[in-house]
Parts: sequence; structure tokens; C-alpha cells
Amino acid sequence: MRFIVRSFFFPNPVQAFGQSFSIHRKVAEDGETREETLLQESASKEAYYLGKILEMQNELKQSRAVVTNVQAENERLTAVVQDLKEVNRQHTGALGESCGREK
Repeated sequence: MRFIVRSFFFPNPVQAFGQSFSIHRKVAEDGETREETLLQESASKEAYYLGKILEMQNELKQSRAVVTNVQAENERLTAVVQDLKEVNRQHTGALGESCGREK
């Protein structure tokens, strides 16, 4: 019985080396698998965020174009208002002169 207990707890050197090597190989394989998984996850996240950056850059370009168009329209409308004010002044002045002549 002593031999069985001894061989169970203390395998011969060849078995011990083989078992140690197998465990080491399994740990190394698991580490490589985990590393590959992390690299794939990182690449996936990088692709996702690059896509988001491109999307946001396009939105920014479109927003800038809208701002430029709104500014141009604002300037155009300001000029129209100024023209209308001038026409109104001229018209009011002409009415005042014609009313003054009739008296």
C-alpha cells in the first residue's frame, strides 16, 4: 500500500516531467488564446471607433455647411430689410411732401 500511495503522490521523474510539461503547455496555450482574443477585441473596438470618428467628421462638415448657408441667408435678409427701410423712408417722405403741398 505504501508503494501505491507513494507512486500516486510522488510519480516517477519521467511522469512528473511529462505532467509538468503538459500543464505548462496548456497554460501557455490558454495564455496565447486569451491574447488572441484580446487582440481581436481591440481590433474590433478600434474599427468601431474609427467608424464613429468618420461619421462625426461628416456630421461636422455638414453642420459647417449649414452654418455657412444660414450666415449667407442672414446677410441677404439683412440687406433686404435695409432696402425695405430705405424704400419706406422714401415713400414716407414722398407722402409727407405731397400732404404738405395740398395744405
